[in-house]
Amino acid sequence: LYPSEFQEEFDNKYGYHTEDAGLLLQGKKVFRKCTQPCASVNKLFGTLLGFIPIVKWLPKYNLKAYLLRDIIGGFTTGVMHVPQGIAYSVLSGVAPVYGLYSSFFPALFYMIFGTSRHTSIGSFAVVALMSGIANDQIMSTYSTPSTNSTVSSTQTVELTPIIVAQALTFTLGIIQFATGLLRLEFVTTYFSDQLVAGFTTGSACHVFAAQIDDVLGVNVPKVSGPGYLFRRFYDILLQIPHANVCTVITSAIGILFLYVGKDFISPFVNKRLKMKIPIPYELILVSSF
Repeated sequence: LYPSEFQEEFDNKYGYHTEDAGLLLQGKKVFRKCTQPCASVNKLFGTLLGFIPIVKWLPKYNLKAYLLRDIIGGFTTGVMHVPQGIAYSVLSGVAPVYGLYSSFFPALFYMIFGTSRHTSIGSFAVVALMSGIANDQIMSTYSTPSTNSTVSSTQTVELTPIIVAQALTFTLGIIQFATGLLRLEFVTTYFSDQLVAGFTTGSACHVFAAQIDDVLGVNVPKVSGPGYLFRRFYDILLQIPHANVCTVITSAIGILFLYVGKDFISPFVNKRLKMKIPIPYELILVSSF
């Protein structure tokens, strides 16, 4: 290593000057990067089309190579979203039909504005569970009608779970839009595999705890706060002697049907026919019961 004064002498001799990485220079770079798409009409038009990727990839779509496979994949994913959307709507505390809406329209819009052909867009268990908890807390606090003095002294404002879910969804949409504008997605690159695995396992435990009372057919008071999971399991254990036998048998039959179908029947059929055939076990189960 050479002393620092040698480096300074070398820079002065050959006229090398480092750029000042100050706040003003960084601001100029950001401004140049933001205004570059608007430098010309063609660049502006290309930037606007970049927000609608379907305009670029649809004319290049190979019907013979991809259409049949995409139909099979879409049918499989759509069938899976029917019972999944119904179940997650129950977790959110809204009517089951809204779960179907949340499974259909996001996929429709993602086809137009999305870029990944392997992504399945729809409801998510953890988001549904958190929405249900927020819904219960807000409904328990503001469930009584309040007088709207700005309109009329006799007109009342009725708060329903779907209104709470709509307000929550709209707020989260604004936050996600701001996150995309600020390019904050880089934070996810720092998530380690251990963190993701722990989040997945913890999410499964919370979803299991949220649905186990329905499997047993018992009524358990909803609790929240730190350590609520242990309190919920404790309340469920106290209610096991009062479990509904018919509900337990129906739940056991449904779980056994899904396990045997996906782990034994589907591999056997695919091996015999030498091709993968999507069998909608979830839809068959929902239709049967």
